[in-house]
Amino acid sequence: MKLIKYLSFLLPLFIVGCETTVGLNIDEVVTLYTESLSFTAEGGEDAIEFDIPCDWEASISEEADWLTLSEYSGIGGWNYIYVTAKENKSIEAREAVITIYNDIYGFYKDITVYQEANDPYITLSNNKLEFDKNESSKSIEVESSIPWSATIVSNPDWLTITPTKGDNGTTTLKVTVKDNNTIDVRSAIIKIENSEYNISKVLTITQSVGDANASVSSKEISIPSEGDTKSIDIESNTPWKAKCDAEWISLSPTSGSKGKTTMTISAKENPYAESRTTTITIVDNNQKELAKINVKQGGSSAYINLSKDSIAVKFNIPYTLNIESNVTWAAEYDTDIVSVTPNSGIGKVDATITIIGQTTDSVDVRFYNKDYSVSTTLHITPDYTNCIFYTTIYGNIVSPYNSNAFGATIISNEIINGIGTIIFDDSVTSIGDKAFYDCSLNSVTIPDSVTTIGSSAFYDCYGLTSVTIPDSVTTIGDCAFYDCSGLTSVTIGDSVTTIGRSAFIDCDSLTSVTIPDSVTEIGDQAFHHCSILTSVTIGNGVTRIGHQAFYQCKSLTSVYCKATTPPAGDSNMFISNASGRKIYVPMESVEAYKRAVGWGNYSDYIEGYNF
Repeated sequence: MKLIKYLSFLLPLFIVGCETTVGLNIDEVVTLYTESLSFTAEGGEDAIEFDIPCDWEASISEEADWLTLSEYSGIGGWNYIYVTAKENKSIEAREAVITIYNDIYGFYKDITVYQEANDPYITLSNNKLEFDKNESSKSIEVESSIPWSATIVSNPDWLTITPTKGDNGTTTLKVTVKDNNTIDVRSAIIKIENSEYNISKVLTITQSVGDANASVSSKEISIPSEGDTKSIDIESNTPWKAKCDAEWISLSPTSGSKGKTTMTISAKENPYAESRTTTITIVDNNQKELAKINVKQGGSSAYINLSKDSIAVKFNIPYTLNIESNVTWAAEYDTDIVSVTPNSGIGKVDATITIIGQTTDSVDVRFYNKDYSVSTTLHITPDYTNCIFYTTIYGNIVSPYNSNAFGATIISNEIINGIGTIIFDDSVTSIGDKAFYDCSLNSVTIPDSVTTIGSSAFYDCYGLTSVTIPDSVTTIGDCAFYDCSGLTSVTIGDSVTTIGRSAFIDCDSLTSVTIPDSVTEIGDQAFHHCSILTSVTIGNGVTRIGHQAFYQCKSLTSVYCKATTPPAGDSNMFISNASGRKIYVPMESVEAYKRAVGWGNYSDYIEGYNF
């Protein structure tokens, strides 16, 4: 109730006040105590003081965003408006107008605001930027009261900036660096300046050390089989060395400093059919790998060459065969009597060929490489001239009576696969005097390198049943087969010229013998007392038959003497032979035989024969 009474009291007064202003000149009743304001460049705050009898509004002239008011409207009475000016960053002074007004009454009152110009300046938010080795960007703020331009001193190619110029105010300057591919710290200077006012600022840029690295113009090198030289370029940010373990590669130079270097790669001829590869590694002084170059060289035409295509190999004595090839070969053979060591190889190889068994056939060894379709064949003739094979009555090892009788040195004497085998260091050239004197031989193989069977060589070898004297033998010595009572057959080679004295005496089991045409002399008592010898053929080359050569050959019934000229002899040549024994001679020589000395006593038994 009291509030209503109070308002009722004020209302007539308000009406009277408004009526009072009507028709008045508002300028005459408004008191403006501040007609202008002045600020320094740094800005600040000041006040406008005025007295006005009515409501009012305040405005600021356009583009004066550097001013703000504490009040932009109010009611009549005593008023304060606080004016705030921002810092003037420009080098030019500036002005603005604040207007106090009431549109209803047409009242407008201007207050001029002035702000001093700032001194010209350029400031940077940071005067140093540091980057790691990788490409990246960083920014600073450039604040200025004047236009500016930014330049990179010495203009390095690893640094860029944007923008390169700006006006007064605050501008973001972006700095970008590329990867540091050097092993050095690098730096640059960015200069931000206004030459008119002789003002400049410096921004220092540094970038950390990069990784050591190198690049090569080619990572793959191909070289023909005959060899060649290639060149590559190496670009490095550090001193380097080149390493390669292949002996067929040479490098020049093998080291270099940072920058660009041309290196030559030389390859020798590839002697092998298979291509070959190697790697050249570029390293720094700490042996860190910087780059690799792969080198491949083609292969040559495949070949396998033997020092000889055909060889004779003595039993159990290694033969060295030189093999040269540019492919890996393998040896192939279908028999177990030969051994090849090694059984495969490449390059220059000394292969050992050994005959380890007996055969009458030759042996072929094929050296081949399937992948390259290349092969060559070695023809081997087993040579058993350095060994004597034998059997014995008791199956035991027989030691020669005279071990020095063979023209070669005994290496071994053993039973191999049930056969006694005496191996010599070279070919056996003789079965010398008393070589097997009184030995328990049952059979023996005389090598075809033997030329002489010495005196008493097989004396009293009573168990010996047969013997073949090879064509290489020229002489059968005295008593060579004396008392070989078990000897049932003997084959005399076609080169024997002399059968010595008593050579086959007392060979009681011998039933026949053929003396070849090569023999010229049959020694005294050569076949004495061969008691069951029934037939003898004497070759046409015999010129002498010794005393009692066939004495007491009590079973001898047939003698075939092929010589047209009667051999010299005496009357005891065929004494005590079998009753009625016949001597057959060439038809045209019958009479000559009957008249010849020594033959006359046998004239009744001489008959012609067509040989």
